[in-house]
Amino acid sequence: MRHTSEVTKWGSRCLLCLVLGILVAGSAIRGTLTAQAVGQTGGTKAAVRSWRLRLQLDSGEVRIAVSDELATLAVTAPSGSFQLAFDDSDPLAQWALAAAILPVPALEPRPGGGTPRQFRFQSARLVQPGDTATRSTDTEFSLTRVSADTADAYMLSGTNGAWTFAFPLSRARADDLFAALEGVQMPGVARFDPPQRGRTPAEDTPDVSGAYVEADRLDRGAQFLNRSPRPTYPEELYDTGIKGTVRLLYVVDTTGTVRPQSIRLIGRAHPLLALSARAALLKASFRPAELGGRFVAQLVTQDFVFTAQ
Repeated sequence: MRHTSEVTKWGSRCLLCLVLGILVAGSAIRGTLTAQAVGQTGGTKAAVRSWRLRLQLDSGEVRIAVSDELATLAVTAPSGSFQLAFDDSDPLAQWALAAAILPVPALEPRPGGGTPRQFRFQSARLVQPGDTATRSTDTEFSLTRVSADTADAYMLSGTNGAWTFAFPLSRARADDLFAALEGVQMPGVARFDPPQRGRTPAEDTPDVSGAYVEADRLDRGAQFLNRSPRPTYPEELYDTGIKGTVRLLYVVDTTGTVRPQSIRLIGRAHPLLALSARAALLKASFRPAELGGRFVAQLVTQDFVFTAQ
């Protein structure tokens, strides 16, 4: 499967200039970084590289996990969790290079001259390869150059087709992200390890994003109090014949509530159906899962089925 990152530009630009710019920017990035390159030995990149890097943001985080089989980019935000996966890390590196050379916003002139009327912003988008009809997810990420100021130089945003997130990034933090996407660990970036199972639950290494237990390790799984949440069919879709299934992944914590930042839309769904399912889930109450006589957090996958009204 061929993977690409899509670059969206507002305003006409010369394609040759863009390609040359990316090459120059890539050279500049590699020539100026003095941080540790994950998977490198003696300054030479290994043939097969893997890394797991985490960037902490004001109210969320970015996780990049690359192996010889899969490359994933996951963002946790107050609105939920978002993820894209690729066969290799090339799309991540291409996205970083494209974003690094985005120009600062410029005032767009009025047709025929006169006082400029608005700023023109330019973005680099990361999406699943293929056309819109064949993609298995509507999730996409964008890096937009919003200012020449070092405090808020970029905006990292994304959507799963139903809800969104946005984080402002300083120039320094954006550089940390660009480097991490290429497997370079800057001082403000941390490594993370996958959870490891020990001989007993006490010896397990928890997930650093907030430990939870998989269903097959539990004495008793989380249970809905009263009944399963029943989402409301959106009034806007009445008489449209639209139906479908919304699959959500989420964590029920030890208080019996769903962590909003853990909710992830799996696959594709009509945006209004997905939002209705999310709203119902956030109203639900659970008896927490149990392990060894104590309450523990559990990762849950649930389907919400909507029939046409």
